Parts: sequence; structure tokens; C-alpha cells
Amino acid sequence: MRSILALAAAALLLAGCSTLSGLFGGQRLDLTPSMPSDFLCSFVVREAAQPPVDYTVKIQRNGQATFETVVRAPTRAEHAGEFQVGEEALVGLYAAVRESGFAALASRYGTADAPPGPGRDLGARVFYVYANGGEKRIDVQYVSVPQLDELERRIAAVIPSYVSTGSGVPAGPQALPAVFVADRRTRYFHRPDCELCKQIAPADQSTYPPDYSAVNEGFHPCPTCRPLDSLSSN
Repeated sequence: MRSILALAAAALLLAGCSTLSGLFGGQRLDLTPSMPSDFLCSFVVREAAQPPVDYTVKIQRNGQATFETVVRAPTRAEHAGEFQVGEEALVGLYAAVRESGFAALASRYGTADAPPGPGRDLGARVFYVYANGGEKRIDVQYVSVPQLDELERRIAAVIPSYVSTGSGVPAGPQALPAVFVADRRTRYFHRPDCELCKQIAPADQSTYPPDYSAVNEGFHPCPTCRPLDSLSSN
């Protein structure tokens, strides 16, 4: 496997299929109501405490996505590859970009010095969006930015678990279940065979089609069974 570029240079990866000049003052980002054909969204996470994994993801308008992952501990490992994002997820991702007010947000939040506590767990993140010939990058250093929470959740929902955990590409595709099972109390949804489903009280349980309907209703994918991985592999 080819060596992965150091995450310190991740900003150069972000504009890989557009221009690098925009990182230093290119055309203003214009987020039209309809998703443009040149839409690109990239996301970088580095120096998060748990899991000790750095990764870069780049998602294009046609649904093609690439990733590079570096596991820092306990043993260094590197992964790189591709995955596909469905149209419905892309539409939701672009909507989250627009609803965040991305174009009007500051270009930097937080400081480069990692603080102890929750901020250290978050790590440093970089959001990059290219659309309609314009682009913008936002650096978030060890803080939570409420305006970006939904966008970050949308991105996390379409990333296969092996990208963010460094656990390696699955040996084979997961079969698509008939439904996803949601817990209205915890706001997580699961594959029906997930062990955590046994803990959902009947009054708190609801089901959704095996697509992004649960995400659209504000539920989060279970980090144990990773229900959306089955969509990426089918």
C-alpha cells in the first residue's frame, strides 16, 4: 500500500480535484439551492484522543469518495481506498452544508494548542467545500462549533467504520437488512441483529427503511453495528 501523506499536509489533499489557490483566497463560495455538478466536500480529523486515528475523506458530486487513514496507536497502521456515497446521502450532506451557513462562518475556531478534557477528545478538524467554482475551508481546533454539528453528523453517517476507526476494510459486504431499528430514547438506530436492540424498550422502538430515513429524522447510526456500512457495500 502506498504511503499516506502526513496529516499535517492534509490541507493540500482537500483541494485535490479543484484548485489549491482557493485555500489562499479563491472565489467566494456560492451555495445555490440545487447541488451543483462540481460539489466537493472534504473532511480531515487529526490528533483526536479516542480513537487515536487520523483520517482524510473527500466526497465528490458523483458519489465517489476516497479516504486516507493513519492509526497512531497502539501500532501504527495506514489504510487508503475508495467507497461510494448514495444520492440521498449526498443531497442530505449538501443540505447540511447550506443550513450550517458555511459560506458565512469564520475560517478558524479554537487554538492550535490541544487542551485537556473534552476538547482533546475532539481533535483538530478541517472542513472544505467546493461548489459553483468557489471554495471555503474552515479549521476547527479542539472545540465544538454548534453550527457545524449537523454537517459533521452527516459526514460521519456516510463514512464506513473502517475509515474512522482504522480497523481495516471488511472482508466482505454486509447483507442489507429489511429494516433499521431505532431507539427513541437514545436517538441511535441499529441493524436488527445488533445486541443493543435487546435493550430497547418496546415503547421506545421504531423501525425505518434500510436507507438514510433514520438519519433524516435525527437519529445517529449505532457505533457498534454500524448500520450504514451495509449501504456502502450494497
